[in-house]
Amino acid sequence: MILDGSTVAILITILLALLGVVFGYGVLTNKVNNHGKDIEKLETSYKNIDSKLDAICNDVAAIKSTLRERGTNQH
Repeated sequence: MILDGSTVAILITILLALLGVVFGYGVLTNKVNNHGKDIEKLETSYKNIDSKLDAICNDVAAIKSTLRERGTNQH
């Protein structure tokens, strides 16, 4: 089988396109994995913030109840 110039050019073009798709897929997969890790870090940070806000709310509620008790005892 003899390959002429146009067939070789088409095969090279297809090969380059295939390599480009594979490379692009690898880059996108890497970015998706990195974004997934970043999202997990954010979720962990949000959980930590929520727990600290809950602790602050509980402390404020305790302070309010103590102040109310002191206020009612003074009158």
